[in-house]
Amino acid sequence: MEIKVVVDPEHSETFDTFVRRELKILRTRGMRVQYKEKPKGFFRCRMTEHRFFGRVDRKGFTAAIANGVAALVTAQWQAYFGPELVRGQDCTSDDPDWVRLCERLNEDRALMRKLRNMATTRISQHLEECPMVDVEGLARFRLNDLADQLIDALAWLVDDQIFQQENEEFISILKNFTKRREERLDVVNVVIEAGSRFTLYDGSFEDLSQKLEMDAHFLEDEVRNEDLLISSLLTLSPLKIVLHGKRCLPVTLETLREVFGSTITQCSGCEQCAIWNKA
Repeated sequence: MEIKVVVDPEHSETFDTFVRRELKILRTRGMRVQYKEKPKGFFRCRMTEHRFFGRVDRKGFTAAIANGVAALVTAQWQAYFGPELVRGQDCTSDDPDWVRLCERLNEDRALMRKLRNMATTRISQHLEECPMVDVEGLARFRLNDLADQLIDALAWLVDDQIFQQENEEFISILKNFTKRREERLDVVNVVIEAGSRFTLYDGSFEDLSQKLEMDAHFLEDEVRNEDLLISSLLTLSPLKIVLHGKRCLPVTLETLREVFGSTITQCSGCEQCAIWNKA
């Protein structure tokens, strides 16, 4: 049995690596397989069938070649699908933002694994019909669903990138706001309580609720309470913030550290913490 694979000469070394790996696995199972590349980019992959297990051998051989081609398509997705995708992003292939998006896609192992599995299925179906595959033509006409998956992933990354940029701008505004405050408390002690509730105290542990004119009834909404905490600390703009209690607000803490930097500290244990931790 012979399967012919045509790849762009530019990708022949990459495919050579993949097909050699796949056929090596078959050899460890006792199958007699080999391949030859001549001319460059034209691969003849052959298997000498066992007279008792020919059908099983053919199936394994076809699957191995399909895996090799799928690995190539996945590794070189920018070459096969990139030109069409980059036009959809209204940029050029050397645009820094596009390059970064491609890097992030390549880092997504789950996505790459999914694309490879999809490609293997389509290529196997093709090889059942025809023992020859032109990888570029196959990618263009029979692997459209891979392009659709990449488009969806790119759309998500673009939205995430915009969100990150907006968040950075928001953090910058908050930092500038705190720096411009003329009257700032030396220290604010934040006691984290159950249900994302909190109480703010000054350095002498005097309640700051009245100073902030805060409503004593907190919302049963963790996100809203976290927003209220951030807003309160921005209003006070303390030189130092100390978090007390056994509970924490991980999302809020990350934002607070971005805004207030080194002014945020977590109490490792004090007399007040001992009291609140028993509550």
